[in-house]
Amino acid sequence: MVAPLAWVPIALVLFQKNQPAAIFVIFITSIWPILINTAEGVRQIPQDYRNLALVLQMSKGRFFSKVLIPSALPYIFTGLRISIGLAWLAFIAAEIVMPGTAGAAWWMACSIAPWTRP
Repeated sequence: MVAPLAWVPIALVLFQKNQPAAIFVIFITSIWPILINTAEGVRQIPQDYRNLALVLQMSKGRFFSKVLIPSALPYIFTGLRISIGLAWLAFIAAEIVMPGTAGAAWWMACSIAPWTRP
């Protein structure tokens, strides 16, 4: 895994603005656990389920909705749970490194002290 702060210079060079760069850093940090866990969940489908789908001559759509998704769902949710934590870390890192006028810190400051709004 590449640290979220390592993506910041690349994102700033690519997008040249703070907000799209921050969104990119959060996205690129959090997408990998979802993809890897989903792929592992699909790979871990028991061979018996696949054989049964062949015997029953299931269509691809029915196999997808009745076998693949229910079997891989625990892995998908695990990836989502990990990604939420990593997205939060990337969000904080992006806020610290690339502060903006409409970031989370500015929003919280305006919520706490409304007289600070421009």
